[in-house]
Amino acid sequence: MIKIVIYTCFLFSILIGRLYSQTASLDQNSLEDSILKIIAAEKIDTIKARYFNTLGYELRRNNPSIAIKYANKALAIFKTYNNISGEANSNFFIGTGYLNLSKHQQALAYFKKAIDQGSIINDKKVVGSSYNNIGIVYINQGNGAEALKNYIKGLQFRLEYGDSTLIAGSYLNIGNVYFYQKKHKESLDFYKLAATIFDLKKNRFGFANALGNIGNGYLALGKTDTALTYFEKALLINSQIKDKRGVSSAYTHIGTCYSVLGKFLLAMEYLQKSLIIEIESENESGISETKLQIARVEMALNNYNKAEQILVENNKILKKIKAIDNLAESYSLLSDIAAIKKDYNNSLTYYRTSIAYRDTMLNTQTSEKILQQQLMFDFKQKEDSAKQEQIKIDIIRKEELRRQKTVTTVSICAGLLVFIFLIIAVRAFLGKQKANQVISEQKKEVENQKQLLDNKQKEIIDSINYAKRIQYSLLAHKELLAKNLSEHFILFKPKDIVSGDFYWATEHKNKFYFAVCDSTGHGVPGAFMSILNIGFLSEAINEKEIVEPNLILNYVRQRLIESISEEEQKDGMDAILICFNKNDRSITYAAANNEPILISGNKIIELPKDKMPVGKGEKTNDFALFTIEATKGDILYLYTDGFADQFGGPKGKKFKYKQLNDLLLANSKKDMNMQEELLVNEFKDWKGNLEQVDDVCIIGIRV
Repeated sequence: MIKIVIYTCFLFSILIGRLYSQTASLDQNSLEDSILKIIAAEKIDTIKARYFNTLGYELRRNNPSIAIKYANKALAIFKTYNNISGEANSNFFIGTGYLNLSKHQQALAYFKKAIDQGSIINDKKVVGSSYNNIGIVYINQGNGAEALKNYIKGLQFRLEYGDSTLIAGSYLNIGNVYFYQKKHKESLDFYKLAATIFDLKKNRFGFANALGNIGNGYLALGKTDTALTYFEKALLINSQIKDKRGVSSAYTHIGTCYSVLGKFLLAMEYLQKSLIIEIESENESGISETKLQIARVEMALNNYNKAEQILVENNKILKKIKAIDNLAESYSLLSDIAAIKKDYNNSLTYYRTSIAYRDTMLNTQTSEKILQQQLMFDFKQKEDSAKQEQIKIDIIRKEELRRQKTVTTVSICAGLLVFIFLIIAVRAFLGKQKANQVISEQKKEVENQKQLLDNKQKEIIDSINYAKRIQYSLLAHKELLAKNLSEHFILFKPKDIVSGDFYWATEHKNKFYFAVCDSTGHGVPGAFMSILNIGFLSEAINEKEIVEPNLILNYVRQRLIESISEEEQKDGMDAILICFNKNDRSITYAAANNEPILISGNKIIELPKDKMPVGKGEKTNDFALFTIEATKGDILYLYTDGFADQFGGPKGKKFKYKQLNDLLLANSKKDMNMQEELLVNEFKDWKGNLEQVDDVCIIGIRV
């Protein structure tokens, strides 16, 4: 026991040193020497094994080969004693070492062993981390679908385990899937969320990693100066904590930024620094990535022969580690070099090889899986507050019966001799004292259970609030609306934290699209659908380049049916999609179940709609394309059914659409901000003390 306490204190001292040191970290050579001395003096084998695992953990990034050696020593000891927990951790550290050496098949084998053993003993930490690292293996091989599947599994276990820094690591990796899908804005949402958690937890390693990923996101969006700022911050922190691989990664990214900015000599200086570290660390993935960037710089400097030599040699590593995306890029560069040399046969061969590798990479179907799985985490509450309250009532009732029994016993014995009475009185007193102690202990237990319940509820609310941040980032931004709509207001009042209603906008080829939609359900299920619907709308316009609103809704309906309606589900949305043509100032739209309202010349005009949803329904006719004939000063109102369906008023009835349209007409002459305020007040007064029944969304646009 004493030695276990010493071991725990040693690890705790390392942790405290990392948390509170702002400018330095333990030198790994000194740490290795210190632990080896402890192991040499230790007599208990299982404690020696724990120390070997500690070395496997500490050296896994900067010296992965040595880390594997020590973790294997631990594994051999734990196997001798049939210590499954120790074996699971050893297998995880060995797998991580192989991952950092880019030996992916070996890494997968050990991670799967760790999952099997961790599942036996319900070790959520090692199981979640193993799934997470399997995701890293697949993303390194260009398999985004498998990567995301394992990241989501890992995140579910990590949420159950409750370590926020591990959860942040999962968010970071899910962001990487979006990055490789070229959905850089979505990836930035996850990167920034992870960075916030790491920063709050003072986890400098995780924070530096997140900053580097944020830099990658901005670099991919063409914001090179912003990206460079993040990479330099990451370099500073990685240098302070002596993370060689983090320093190398920052050098590569800074070199890439300088290359984009045309500062090729400065770029080469940083890339060469990175290459030295990656070779020392035996990181084939890092070596190949850095060499690819060096080849690009050599091409920019017109050193085509040198660039070609680097690429041909580098392809051997890329094929070995199965880095499909980088192979596609490498052969594309070789094709360009051959074309410059007028070697058109080889140029064509290289080009075909590049295309072949690209065909095996992530395709558009993976993007849809990402949208479906993005928020599919387990928000289910595991404790029931009513059940806990019933436990408390049962305890009080039992103690009341016990007290009544004691009183009855004392009353029966009251006529006995004084001596007997005294004995009974003493016993009754002692019995009551004991009962009070039991009551006190049971009350403490109820309070503990209540505290656990409160903590679980807080975790769930925190998770849903994270989901809210992600959902709100996808709604139409104020800047985009202000740029395209002169006067407008937005009344958006979800029933729960997240919403099934949403409003969304985008610009494409001198056209501005604006949608107001009501997805099936509200709360978390509605939010799932809203994310999916936004994804399909964006895909139709920005990727498929469909321009007419009715054809866009046709496409979204087909995608919904293909994705979620295989078992007769009828999930989808009611929607209004408006298109403002900036060239001829025409306004066209398509409407599914909800109709736009136009107020012109003090008259209400209910514009036509199609009585069918965007999704699987009784009718699957093509949506119609409608044109709005409006004059300057007219107001267009788009709304969902939440306001009209709200119960309230003196008789507790629905507000209804006619009353809503009359209210809009009465307020239409007022400025937009005042209209919004009047609607908010009317909704509040009508609802009174009743519960809000649905999400509410009303948009007003002055033409």
